[in-house]
Amino acid sequence: MAYDRLGLDLNLPTIIRITVTLMFNRKRLMLVWLILLIITLGNALLAESAEPSSWVVLIVCAGAALKGKLVIDWLMGLAGTERAVHWSMLSYFYLLPPIIAIAWLFPDLVERLTTL
Repeated sequence: MAYDRLGLDLNLPTIIRITVTLMFNRKRLMLVWLILLIITLGNALLAESAEPSSWVVLIVCAGAALKGKLVIDWLMGLAGTERAVHWSMLSYFYLLPPIIAIAWLFPDLVERLTTL
């Protein structure tokens, strides 16, 4: 077979398993992409049409954190990597949206804390 000429030591069940895995991952990636698209459109619609309130800010920030987790785990493929690498990337999406929400919800407090 063609893979024998390449020096690969693969048998038919291995090739079938690789093919099925790739097909499954393709469907899962399409689902993740669709979820990301829905969250993005939902956040944009909510942020542009609703009156600014604490609930809107919290929902949009939660959507941003969820999108970050999905991108890091599925599109960047960092779900199975070393914990330090994985958590350093996730920390950006777990820390930044709450900081933005706190700054929007409590501007006077943030101003007092950051004024020299």
